[in-house]
Amino acid sequence: MIIKIVFNNYSQLKGPVPAWGMSALIDNGVEKILFDTGSDGEVLIENLRRLDLSVESIGKVVLSHNHWDHIGGLSELARVSPSLEIYAPDLDEELLSEVSSRGARVHMVSGSVDIASGIRTTGVLSRPLPEQALWVETGKGNVIVTGCSHPGVENLVELVPSPRHLVTGGFHLLKSDMSVLEQTAKALDESGVEFLAPSHCTGDSAMEYFKQYFGERFKYGGLGARFEI
Repeated sequence: MIIKIVFNNYSQLKGPVPAWGMSALIDNGVEKILFDTGSDGEVLIENLRRLDLSVESIGKVVLSHNHWDHIGGLSELARVSPSLEIYAPDLDEELLSEVSSRGARVHMVSGSVDIASGIRTTGVLSRPLPEQALWVETGKGNVIVTGCSHPGVENLVELVPSPRHLVTGGFHLLKSDMSVLEQTAKALDESGVEFLAPSHCTGDSAMEYFKQYFGERFKYGGLGARFEI
């Protein structure tokens, strides 16, 4: 199983274009699944190509939630690859109509859904807005890929059974005070999360705190990060 971050505002690479948002490509050896589409379709397509990933090989898209920095690339992706299957907890009516007219099949989901072999959604948490994460089964344990974690990253993680090998994605802690960071780190640690690779809306202060707290268990999770498990 390979997970690669293809759209992110955190970046240490030359080549791919950093921009606000989140997208990850998951490859189970049979299918390629895209989780979220970032904020800009042209940047998404360009980054996929610069990372030597075929846009046309993507058959399914899972959306975490209906915010511009996670659905912004969907229209352009559907133009390039019109026969997509899309799994979303919520979607703008205009965008839904547009991608459907191009041939995409859109599934509005709430519970946990099997997307491909070893890949499923967590199910949707509804507060403060409908959001889901992606649950990837690997030989080393379960991996949780988050979009923004508006309902709390620790709450999304709790939807996935142990062992929990890795959590990566946005943690929505950009404006959180130290007490929230401490509580979140402790909750993730006590839930048995082995490795942490936050990015996107996590925030610099939170990133630094998690890096100190988790030590060698903290991994780079920005643009171009690659996890082969």
